[in-house]
Amino acid sequence: MDKHKDKQTENLLMYPGMALMCAAVAYFYLAGLVRLPEGVVQDTLQLALWQLELVRETLALFVTGAVLAAGGWGLSVFNAWRRWSQAGRHSAAIVDKETE
Repeated sequence: MDKHKDKQTENLLMYPGMALMCAAVAYFYLAGLVRLPEGVVQDTLQLALWQLELVRETLALFVTGAVLAAGGWGLSVFNAWRRWSQAGRHSAAIVDKETE
């Protein structure tokens, strides 16, 4: 793959991942501000289940974003290492030709 395609793939993984992580934090804050009906607030079990569901949804968003961002970062590191090692082999071949 060429450098432009590699960079585009890295960005398509990393930036939506970071956006999902930020969205998870915002979702947790805004959903926590929701005014619940009196029936839910008075029933301890329903309130606990609602809070558990809020945490579960927030974690699902955040972990999905973290996996995407880590995948993009890992791909970026791999592509950089590949380019660096190819450049090293190229310069070593030039040095070998000069010494002969």
